[in-house]
Amino acid sequence: LRNIHCGVALTKSNETDSGGSGVSNNLLELMAAGKIIIAYDNIIYRQFPRNDFLLYVKENNDEMLAESFADIVRSIESYLPLAINAKIYASEFSIKNHVKDLLDVITKAI
Repeated sequence: LRNIHCGVALTKSNETDSGGSGVSNNLLELMAAGKIIIAYDNIIYRQFPRNDFLLYVKENNDEMLAESFADIVRSIESYLPLAINAKIYASEFSIKNHVKDLLDVITKAI
């Protein structure tokens, strides 16, 4: 991850032949590393309340995917805010925050 500028999150939605069911660790790793992320525009990657950290491409559209890579190479500076936002957003998924949320739920339940 240290040597790349951009990564992909291309899990297909359940509506396709070889779909997945949710967000992969790959996406969270790319987010935490502060990388530009190209993701399929589908229900998996649209489930986040924020959409300011992913570059969306139409699912299975290889030409659009290739053009996205080319555009990033041509003007990487315009895509860096996505990477910064991804890194900031990733911190919300830390184990510390998950434990805090769990304790809040337990406290409210008792």
